[in-house]
Amino acid sequence: MENKIKSIKLKIEESNHFQIQRESVLLIHQLLLNEKSQQIFDSSLNLFLQLIYSPFVHVIETTIECVKSIVSIDKSMVGVIVKAIIGLSIDIEYMSKIIKEINIKGNSVFPLNTLTKQFSVSKPEIYGSVSEEIEILLLDSNIPASLRDQRFEFLKPSLSNLLLNSNELPMETSLLHNTLIRIAHDAPNLYQPILSFLSSLLFLYSNNGNISQQQYRQKIQFVRDLIDLIRFPPSSHSPTFSNNNNNNNNNNNNRESKNEFTSSILSILYYLLNIFVDSKESNQVSIRNNVLVYLQELILLEPCIVWYQSYNTGLKHYNTPIIVVLLLFLPSSVTSIQQKILELLQISIDYLPIKITDNNQYSIITSLRLSVSPLIRMISTFNSSNSQQQQQQHEVLKKLLKDIETLISTISLKIDNKQYINQSNKEDDDNDYDEDERNLNKSSDKMISLDTFLLDNFIPINLAWNLLISNRNGELVYSVLPTWLNILNSNIKLNHDNLHEKEKLEKKNQKKQSSQQQQPQPQQQKLNNSVDFSNEFLIYFLSPFLLFKHNQQDQLASEIRIEAIHLLPVIPRQSIESISIIPLFFYAIQREEKSEVILELFETLPELAKNKDCFASVLKILSNLDQQKKKESSILPSFILRIYCKLWKSNSLVFPKIEELIYSVIQQVQQQKEEETNKFDQLFEDKLSTAQTIKDICEFDPDQGQELIQPLSQFLCKESNPSILSLSCEALSSLCKYEIISFTSAWNVIKKNLGHEEGFENDRRSPIVLVSLLEFFSNGINDFNGQASLEQKTIDVITDIIKRVWNLSSHQDSNVSSKAYYVLAKYIQALENQELLEKIQSKIPALLERLGNLPKNTPIDPNFTLLLDSLLENELKEKRSLKTAHQNIKQTKSVSIFNNNNNKLLKIMSLLEDELDEESRTGIKSGIILGLLWFSSDSNKDASSEPKKETKKEILMNFKFNKGLLNDSIEFLDNSRDLLTKVMSLGAWGRFMNECFNAYEKNDIMRQSLPSGTKLTAKETHEKVFDEIQEQLLETITGNPSSVQAENSIFALVMMSRNLSRVCYSKMESVFNQLLKWVTESKTIFSGNADIVVGASYLGLGILAPCLLADSTLVKDAISSLEFSATSSESNVDANVKFNCYLALGICSNQLLATQLEKKRINLILYNAFIEQFGNPKSTNINESMAISGLCFAIGYCSSSFEELSMTDNLLKINETIEKNLLHNQQFINDCPLSYGLLLISHSSIVGSCFKLNLLPAAEIKSKVVPFYQNIGNKSSIYQCIAFNNLIQTLFRQGYTELDLQFIQSILMANKTVISENSNSSSLEKINSVLSTSILLGSPILSQSTSCLDSTLEGSVLDFINSQPSSRKDFKQLLDEIIDAMTQLFESANTDSKTIRYTAICLGSITLPIGKKSMSASSTVSQEPENYDHLPNELFIKSIFNYLVSSSSLPNKSSEETIECCIRVFSKADGAKMPLVNWGSVIKRVYNQTENIKVKKQCIEFAAENITLSSLSIVVSEWLSVSQFKNSNTSIQKKLLKVLPRVLNQLTPTRINSIFDDILLNISNQTFKIYKDYPPTNLFLLWKILSRSFNSNTNDSSDQDEDEYNFNIKPSKEPMSNETKEIVFRFIVINIKLLPSPYNYENELLSSENIKLLNIASESLHHLPKERIQANLPLLSGINDIDNEAKIQYLYVLVLSKGSLGKPSLSNFYKIKSWCFSSTDATQQSKVLSILPLILTKPLIDNQSQFGFDVILNDIFDSISLTSKQHIIGLELLSQLISNQINLNIFEFNSFFNLYNNVDINTTQEEKDSLNIIYNFRYLELLPFYFKVLFNNSTQLDSQDIINKLSTILQNKCSCMDTKVKSIVFSSILTLKQLNNQQQKDNSQLSLFNLYKLINNK
Repeated sequence: MENKIKSIKLKIEESNHFQIQRESVLLIHQLLLNEKSQQIFDSSLNLFLQLIYSPFVHVIETTIECVKSIVSIDKSMVGVIVKAIIGLSIDIEYMSKIIKEINIKGNSVFPLNTLTKQFSVSKPEIYGSVSEEIEILLLDSNIPASLRDQRFEFLKPSLSNLLLNSNELPMETSLLHNTLIRIAHDAPNLYQPILSFLSSLLFLYSNNGNISQQQYRQKIQFVRDLIDLIRFPPSSHSPTFSNNNNNNNNNNNNRESKNEFTSSILSILYYLLNIFVDSKESNQVSIRNNVLVYLQELILLEPCIVWYQSYNTGLKHYNTPIIVVLLLFLPSSVTSIQQKILELLQISIDYLPIKITDNNQYSIITSLRLSVSPLIRMISTFNSSNSQQQQQQHEVLKKLLKDIETLISTISLKIDNKQYINQSNKEDDDNDYDEDERNLNKSSDKMISLDTFLLDNFIPINLAWNLLISNRNGELVYSVLPTWLNILNSNIKLNHDNLHEKEKLEKKNQKKQSSQQQQPQPQQQKLNNSVDFSNEFLIYFLSPFLLFKHNQQDQLASEIRIEAIHLLPVIPRQSIESISIIPLFFYAIQREEKSEVILELFETLPELAKNKDCFASVLKILSNLDQQKKKESSILPSFILRIYCKLWKSNSLVFPKIEELIYSVIQQVQQQKEEETNKFDQLFEDKLSTAQTIKDICEFDPDQGQELIQPLSQFLCKESNPSILSLSCEALSSLCKYEIISFTSAWNVIKKNLGHEEGFENDRRSPIVLVSLLEFFSNGINDFNGQASLEQKTIDVITDIIKRVWNLSSHQDSNVSSKAYYVLAKYIQALENQELLEKIQSKIPALLERLGNLPKNTPIDPNFTLLLDSLLENELKEKRSLKTAHQNIKQTKSVSIFNNNNNKLLKIMSLLEDELDEESRTGIKSGIILGLLWFSSDSNKDASSEPKKETKKEILMNFKFNKGLLNDSIEFLDNSRDLLTKVMSLGAWGRFMNECFNAYEKNDIMRQSLPSGTKLTAKETHEKVFDEIQEQLLETITGNPSSVQAENSIFALVMMSRNLSRVCYSKMESVFNQLLKWVTESKTIFSGNADIVVGASYLGLGILAPCLLADSTLVKDAISSLEFSATSSESNVDANVKFNCYLALGICSNQLLATQLEKKRINLILYNAFIEQFGNPKSTNINESMAISGLCFAIGYCSSSFEELSMTDNLLKINETIEKNLLHNQQFINDCPLSYGLLLISHSSIVGSCFKLNLLPAAEIKSKVVPFYQNIGNKSSIYQCIAFNNLIQTLFRQGYTELDLQFIQSILMANKTVISENSNSSSLEKINSVLSTSILLGSPILSQSTSCLDSTLEGSVLDFINSQPSSRKDFKQLLDEIIDAMTQLFESANTDSKTIRYTAICLGSITLPIGKKSMSASSTVSQEPENYDHLPNELFIKSIFNYLVSSSSLPNKSSEETIECCIRVFSKADGAKMPLVNWGSVIKRVYNQTENIKVKKQCIEFAAENITLSSLSIVVSEWLSVSQFKNSNTSIQKKLLKVLPRVLNQLTPTRINSIFDDILLNISNQTFKIYKDYPPTNLFLLWKILSRSFNSNTNDSSDQDEDEYNFNIKPSKEPMSNETKEIVFRFIVINIKLLPSPYNYENELLSSENIKLLNIASESLHHLPKERIQANLPLLSGINDIDNEAKIQYLYVLVLSKGSLGKPSLSNFYKIKSWCFSSTDATQQSKVLSILPLILTKPLIDNQSQFGFDVILNDIFDSISLTSKQHIIGLELLSQLISNQINLNIFEFNSFFNLYNNVDINTTQEEKDSLNIIYNFRYLELLPFYFKVLFNNSTQLDSQDIINKLSTILQNKCSCMDTKVKSIVFSSILTLKQLNNQQQKDNSQLSLFNLYKLINNK
C-alpha cells in the first residue's frame, strides 16, 4: 500500500499536467478509502497528508477536497493540516505562485480557503487551530509590517468563511472574532485593516431582529467589540475622522487613512441602522433601544457624522445620512426610542454650523427640511394635562424646531446668494448619461466612499434620498417638481381605486364563504405593517414640499406647495392615517404668506377630516380660526363658513355650527341700518357665502337643507342682489327637485319678489337671476310628470309658467333665452296633459318665425334645437299614422308608361306582328323585326318579377312564335342600311335571345315530360337547348359569311351566350374561343370576304369578355387582339371592322368589374388613341372614316369606367379636348358628320360622369352644355337629337337637379306636336321626336350606361317625374297621348318608310320593364313623394320640412343657419317614424346648393344617421367618390370619414374598394392629409374609423379616455357583411406596415402618441382571422430592425390579450422573450427596457392564473442564465414581474419613484425630458425590497432556490455585469438569506464573502 502511494507521489512530482496530478491524488484517496487494515491506513494517511506541502496548487486543492471525506481524521490532525497550510502560506515563493493562479472569477485558489470551506462546520476544532496560528503569524515582530499586512490579506477569505458561520457555531466564531480584535489592539499596523475587514463583514451576517436571542446577542457583541476597538485604539494609533470637506493641502495618505477610518465607523452605523429599521415589531423595542445606545456611543465621537453623505460606488448612489433615517421613524416609535433619537438630533445640531461647507450644504439643508415634519408631529401630540417633565420636553422640541428653522433659513440664504440653483438650471439638458455619471463621480470624489448593502425598508429610503438630491450638481431640478408631484398624485389615486375595488371583491367573496375566515389574519398583519411604513415614508419625504420656499423663484415655490397640499391628503390608505398630516397643515397655515396657498390649505382640510379622529383635530383648527376671526377682522366669516360647509360633507356633526354662522349673518343683515342700505353692502361677501352654503347643503342633502328654509326665504323674499338671488333660487330648485317642498308652494312664496311681469319684459332682472329662476321653473315637471289629468289649479299655475318661460325665450341675453328653450323642451317631454301641450304648441308659428330669422353667422343655440327636437318627437309619437299618410292620396300614384294598360301593349304587339306578315319592303320589315326583338309583354313588372305559369298549348305556341321570329330576324334584319340600326340591335338581341331560349327550354322540358321523353337535369337541358340553337346559327354563319344573315347569327349567338354565361359557362367560353378563331384564322376558315363575320366576332369578343372568369387569360388575349386591330397600322383590317373593334373595347370596359385590371388597360388604350387623334388643336384636317367614328363612339362607353376608377385627370382631358378642339370645329363637323354625331352622343355621357365627379359644376352645365345641345336638338341630325336626350337622361341618373319638370314637359309637348296626325313636320323631325320621346322614357336603344345591354328601361327621368306627386296626373295623360300619337304615326299611310322603321323600333323598346338599378336607386320612388304637401298644414313636421326646402332654394345666405337647424332637428328624429319622402333628392339638393360648411356637414350627419331611408346610400356613395371627396373642403372630408362606419354596410363593394384604395390608403401613407397641422392625427382618425366599423354596439365606451383621439365617431349600427369585411381586412393588412414605431424619433423612450395609436389599431387588428394575424404579426427571435419589430411585438400582445389567437400560453411569449434578450448594443437594450412592461411584464402578470407565477419566474431565471450579455433585461423583467405581483402592497413606492413612467399627464416635452433624466429609476433598483415584500406575504416560491439561482447568475455573469447591478443582486441574496434565517431553513454552503469580493473585484 505504502509503495503504491510512494510511486504515485513520484508520478505527481514528475508530471506538470494538472489533470494527471489531480487524477493521481484521487487515486491515492481511493486506495485509502478501500483499505480495511487500520494500521496500514494510518501509515498511508500520513503519506497522503504530505501532499499538502506539494508545490503544485492543484495537488494541494485536490488533497484538501479529499480530506473531508476521510472521517478518521482526528482533532489533532486538523491542527496539523491547518498548521501545514498556514506554514506553506507564509512562504513567499508559494504566495507568488498563488498570486499568479488567481481565478478569472476573482476567487483565490488559496488552499486554506478551500480547507475552511470544507471543515468550517464539520470540524469546529479548526477555529481554535486557525486562531492560534494567525495570532502567531500576525503578531510576529521579527518580520516587516508590510509582510504581516500581506499575510492578513491572504487570510481574509478564509477568515470570512469561518466568521460567517456564526449562526451554526457561535462560540467558535466568537473565539476567532476576539482573536482578531486582540491582534488589532496589539498590532497597530493591522488596526485599520482588521477594523475595515470586520466592519465590512457585518452586512454579511444575518442582521434581522427575528433571529434567536443567542444569535442576536452574538452579533451585537461583535458590534460591541468593534465599538470598543474604535473607542480604545492602540496607544500608538490615533485615528481621526474625515470631516467630509477634504482640504487639498492635507497629505493624501493621511486623508485616505481618515476616510477609511470614517468609512469603518459609518459601516457599523449603517449596520446598526439596518437592525433598527428592520426591528419594527412591538416586541423588538429592546433591540431598537440597544441599537440606539451603540449609535449614541459612536456618534458622540463625531456628532456631525449623522449628517455625512457618503457615496456608494457599487450602487452609484449616495448613502442616506443617518439622521434622515432615524427621523423617519421618530413619530411612530415608542417614547423611549423617541427620546434617544431626539438626543442624537440635539447633539448633532449643536455641532452642525461649524461643519457646513459649500460641498455639503445642499445635503444638509435637505436633511434639515426633512427633520421639520417629524418634530411638528411630535409637538402636536402635547397636551396641557401632560406632566411637568413632558412639558419641559415639549419646550425642548419647540426650541429644537426653531433652531432647525434658523439653520434652514441661514443655509437657504447662503445658497441663494451664491446662485447655486440658477447655475444648475443653466446646465445643458442634452448631456448624456455618461457625462452625468462623470459629474456625479467627480462630486463623489469629495466625499467618503462607502459600499453598504441595505436591506428591507432601507432600500426605498436610500432611493428616496437620492431622488431628493438627484441632479448633475447634487441638487433638485425645481422646475419639474410640480409635474412630478402631480404624476405621483394621479398614480396613488389610481392605485387606491384599484385597491378599493379589490377590497369590495374580497368582501363579496367572504360573504359567499362564511366558514374558516381566520387563517389569512397573519398575512393581513404583514400587509398592515407595509401600509404603515408606506404612509410614514411618503409623508416624511414629501412634507418638505409643503413648506418649500425659494426666494428667487417665488411663483414656482408656490406651485410646488400647492401640489404638495393636493398630494398629501391622498397618501393615507385609511382615513385615520390622515391624522399625521393635520399638524403639518396647521403648521403651514401659521407660516404661509401667499393667499392662494392659504386658500388651498384651508380647502384641503375637510379632506383630512373624513375619519372621526381626524375630524376633531380639523375642527379644533377651525375653532381657533373662528376665535381669531372674532379678534381680527382680517379673516372673513364667509371664508370660515365655506370651509365648514366642505367639512360638513364629510361629517354632518358640524351642521349646528353652520346653522349658527348662517343665522349670525342673517341677524347682521336684519340689524343693518336703513341709511346704510344704499351704500356699499359691507355684508355682501358674508351673504354670498351664506347663499352658496345653503345651496350646497340643499343639493348635497335636501333633508338637512329643509332646516335652512327660513334663511333661504329671507334671501328670496327680501334680497335684491343678483348673485345672492341666483344662488338662492338654485337652492330652492334642489328642494323642489327632491320634493322636499312642492313647486306650487315654493312659487307662491317667491312670486312676490321674483314674479313681477315687468321684471321679465322690461329687462329689470339680472340675467343670472332669470337663468336660475328658469331652472326653478323646470322643477314644475314634478307636479304633473306622467299625469294626463290635472287639477285646474295646477293647470293654471303651469299655464302661467309656460307664458313666463315663453316670454323669456325672446330675452336679449342668450343665456336666458337658451335656458328658456331648455325648460320648454323639458315640459314637452314630460307633459301628458293635452291642454297644456296645446299651450306650448300654440307657440309653434312664432317659433318657426324665429327659425326663419336666425341671425347670420351665429351658432345655433343647442337648446333651441332641443325644443324643436322635442316638438317633432312629440308629434311623431302622437301621430303614428303619418308614416303611411302618403298611401291614401290618389294623385301620388307613380307614373309608368303603360300603368297596367295591357290593351296598349297588345295593340303595339298586334300592329308589329300584322305588319311583319304583310310588309314586303326590306327597310320597314327590318324595323318591325327590331321592334319585335325589343318588345316585352312584361312592361308592368319589375325586371326581377317571377314569370307566370303557362299551359302546354301556350308553351308550344310561344315556341313556334319565337322560332319563327328567330328565323325571320336572321333572314330579314338588315343592319347594312343604317349604322344606328346595328347598334340598336345589340340590346334587342339580348332581350329576344333570352326569351327565345326560355321558349325553347320550356318546349324541351314539356317534351321530356311525355312518356316517350328522356328526363334530363337542368344543366343538361340548358346545354341541349344551347347546342340546338347554336347549331342553327352556326349553319347560317358558315354557309354565307359575307351576308348580313351571318352578322345577325353572330349577334344572336353572342347575346345568348352572354345571357347564359352563369348556367352554361363552358358553352359561353367555347363560343368565345370560336370568335377568337374566326378573327385570327378567318382567311383559312372562310372563303371569300369574311369582313362581316370578323367585325361581328370582334364586337362579340368585347361583349363576352366581361363574362369570363376574372383570372381567365382569354380576357387579356381578346383585349390584345382588339387593341392591335383597332390601333395598329399593321393590322390591315377593314375600317368597318376597326369601328367594331373600338366599339367592342368601349363596351368591354363598360361591363368589366372595377376590380379587374383590364378595365383600366382598355381605358388607357382608348384614351391614348383619342388624345393622339384629337389632342392637338392644330390638327384640323381629319378625314372621315369608320375607324375614327368607332373611336368617337367608344370613348363614351368608357365614361362610366373612368368614373368608377376615379381616372379624373383622363376624363377631364377628354372633355377639354372635345370642347376645345371638336365641339365647335366647323371643319370637323362638315368633313366628318358621322364621327361628329357619334362624338356628341359620347360627350353627353362624358358630361354626366364629369358632373358626378365634381369636374364640371352644375351651373356650367346649365348655362353652357344644356343650351348647346338644346339648340341642336330635334332640328338637326338624328345623332344630335339622340345626344341631347341622352344628356338629359344621363344628368338625371347622376343626380343633376338644375333641370325642372317644366323643362321635361316642354320637350315632351313639343315631341307630341311634331308627331301628331295634323303635323306638317318633316320626316327627320318626326324621327327625332320619336327617338327623343323613347330615350326620355328610358329606352336603351343607344344608351352608354352600364345597363346598355340589360334590355331594361332607364328610369331616371321617370323617377324625377314621380318625385313630384302633384304633377304625376298631368304627365300620365301627356305620355298616353304621345304613345297614341306614335301608334298613329306607325299606322298612317302618309308616313315614310324610314319614319316607320324608327317608330317600330321605339314602340318596341319602350315596352321594356324598368331596370333593377333604377328600381334600387329609388327603391320605393313610387311610394315616396318629393315633399310633404299631402300632410295637414298644421303639422310641425311639415312646417319644418317646408322651411328646409324653401330656405335651401333661396340664394340669400342668411338662411343657411335655418337650413342647418332644420336638418339637425331631422337628424335627431327617429327616421323610422317620419312620414316617407324622397330624402335622397332633398338632401342632395340642399348639399349641392349651399357652400356653407355647417349645412353640408349636417346633411352628411342626417344621411349617415338615416342611411337606409330613400336613396341616401347612393347620395353618400357619390359624396365619397374619390374626385368629389378630394375636391371637398377639409371639414367636409373629416365629416365624411367620421360617418363612414355607419354607412359602410350600405355602400356597394366597388365604392368601398375605391374608398379604401384611393382615399384611406393615401391618408395612411401620408400622401393625402386631412389634418395638416399635426399629421399623426390622420392615422388616429383612420384606425378609429376601422375600429368603429367593426363595432356594432352603440353603447360602446371603450375609448372614453382617449380625449382628442376619440373624434366622436359613432360605431356601425349593424355587423359588417362578409364581402365588406374582406375589403377591410385587406386594407388593415396593408396598413400594418405603415403604423409607426412605439418609440420617439429623438431617443429610446416610448412615444405616448404612438402607443395610443397602436392601441387603437389593435381594436381593428383583432378582428382579423387567426391565420392573417399570425402571417402579418410574425414574431422574430432576434433583433434586426428594432423599431418595426417592437411595433409587431406590441401589436401581437395586444391582439393576444383580446382572445383572437385563442387562450394565451407561455409559448406565446417565448419568441417575445427571445427577442428581448437578443439586443446587441446599448441603444437596443434601452429600447427593449422601455417597452418591456408592455410586451412581457403586464401580459405575463395578466395571465399568471394560467401559467403560475412560480413557473414564470423560473422561466425568467433560466433565460437570464442562458443569455450571454443581456442579463440586465432579465433582471429588470424579474423585478417588474414581482412588483406587479405585489403592487397593492408597494404602489406608493413605485409611484414615488415614477416607475409607472406616467409622464404624459399635462407635461410639456421639456418636462418629460427632465423627468426622465432626473428620476431615471428602474424596478431593478428595488428588487431586494420586492423580494422582502413578496416572501413576507404568502407565496409558493422557495427562497433558497432563488438564492441559488441569483448566486449562480452573479458568479457566471460577474465579468459582464455593471457594478450597480452586481450590488443589487448581492443585496437581494442577503435579503433572502435573512428571510431564510428567520424561517430556519438556510442550509446552503454559499460563501457570501467570496460573492462580496466578486462584486467589489477584490
